[in-house]
Amino acid sequence: MTTEQQLSSDAKMTKKPKATLQLMVAGAFGFFGTLAVDRLIGLDVIFESMSAAGIVAVTLAFLSGLLGVICLGMVANRKIFMLAQRAAEDDDGADFEQMRSLLFWSAIGMFLYAAILVLITLASINDDGPQLMSFWSICALMVTQTTISVMLWAKSDELYRDVMKDGCAVTFVIVEFGLIIWAAAAICGLEVTFDPLAVIVAIMGVNLASLFWVCVRRGLT
Repeated sequence: MTTEQQLSSDAKMTKKPKATLQLMVAGAFGFFGTLAVDRLIGLDVIFESMSAAGIVAVTLAFLSGLLGVICLGMVANRKIFMLAQRAAEDDDGADFEQMRSLLFWSAIGMFLYAAILVLITLASINDDGPQLMSFWSICALMVTQTTISVMLWAKSDELYRDVMKDGCAVTFVIVEFGLIIWAAAAICGLEVTFDPLAVIVAIMGVNLASLFWVCVRRGLT
């Protein structure tokens, strides 16, 4: 069982790297936010310019941002944490302290996903903007988000890992089926269109649905 002294020691060891990474993430959000605003300039009616995939992508970005806000709320307030963890017992607050770091970085990961989807959507409807800057910005966001995901995987318990593995396995089977059918149609000369944004949205939607299904089967919802 983790003692209060161990928690305090761990917090001191990770304080400086965490503060540095927080500053880097804050700076990145400022830069990418400015870039997003720049892309919005000159768009008469943004939603009229969006495809169906773009609207779904923005919706997923909103949901990701909302989940990030919920995670930050759980980090900031133990009552919110306990409200979301109704089956858990945390009389001494130890579980809350252990989960705060994971929830914080989960929130950052959600915000990064939202930023990636928004930037891709804006790039798809505004050809006059700095496309090369958008490309490298999205690459930087993906590298950061992937790094955070790997860190969360290393620090998470077996239950979280099992849920992720099962969800990813279901996602792979469904996506593989769809991509093979699409590739076969294109190779065989059928009229099919390839929209990269639609593919991204479809994969993310399938992944979210798979994870939800796995959680339901395990009684986690």
